[in-house]
Amino acid sequence: MSSFVQCAGENEGKYLISASLCDYYNLSKTLNVLGIDIIDPEITTYSGGSQTFKVHLEGNKNVISKKPINVLFNLKNYLEYSDENGDAIILINNVPASPGKYNISTEVYGVYSTSTVNVLSTIIAEDVVRQYGLDSPFTVSFTDKTGQYLTMGKLIGYQIDNLRTKYSPILNDEGLFDIDVSSLDVGEHNITVFNLLTKENATFSVGILPKFGAELNDGDSQQSLDNKSNGMSGAGNSFNPLYLSGGHAESDFNNDDMANGTASNNDLANKSSTVPVKSIDNQSNSNFNFLWLLLILLVIGGYLIWKKYKK
Repeated sequence: MSSFVQCAGENEGKYLISASLCDYYNLSKTLNVLGIDIIDPEITTYSGGSQTFKVHLEGNKNVISKKPINVLFNLKNYLEYSDENGDAIILINNVPASPGKYNISTEVYGVYSTSTVNVLSTIIAEDVVRQYGLDSPFTVSFTDKTGQYLTMGKLIGYQIDNLRTKYSPILNDEGLFDIDVSSLDVGEHNITVFNLLTKENATFSVGILPKFGAELNDGDSQQSLDNKSNGMSGAGNSFNPLYLSGGHAESDFNNDDMANGTASNNDLANKSSTVPVKSIDNQSNSNFNFLWLLLILLVIGGYLIWKKYKK
């Protein structure tokens, strides 16, 4: 038979703990309570690998000096002793490269504290929704491993829907780069961007909605819109930059890789102008097509909102 009792002293000092069983068996123990507070600030970094973790012990100088400090991070244990002022610096050498928040635990003689290692991304962007054909680019911000924005001339890469990777220099000193998405078809697209300096890549979602007020034709025009709305593909996370053999002008990277023989707006307009008005049945078909368009808009918008809050 076993029994456990949890007890702690409210103040620093020694406490006597006594236990007895049926007045025949007696046991006494001394509980030494050390007045120690652990101060372990968060670590913020833009890169993985090695980081220094500083710990400070607050309390009586005789108590905090030369004390073993146990640190647990990412399934690895570290041990360091405090100096006479209660300070210790622990070298953490297994910080993940992937952006995110990671817990780090500190223990000194049964006193515990938890802090956080924040690994920030060197690629700053978010999922967006754009309207088909409008000149509203997808903007990405790039930094180096110290958090400083990349300057003019630094090369970056991007990839749309798993097609070939394009490379272009940044054209300002604020680390900003615009990707033209005006020619993308209606539906969801994945854009993977590469920070060639930090070897990091990230994938974002761009939803393209139809133009409001655009008239739909019967038959093949409705089928074309359905095909656009269903066009979805995932982007991989592997980083494999190509060797560059020379400079590239920005115009080299603006070729329309997404063109798959889809009719242009002018083609649709010309086609609709040749369709005669026949009967009430055609009007009913137009109303039906309009309801399909509203349904597609609601599905795409709802999916993107759900995906954003799921993250």
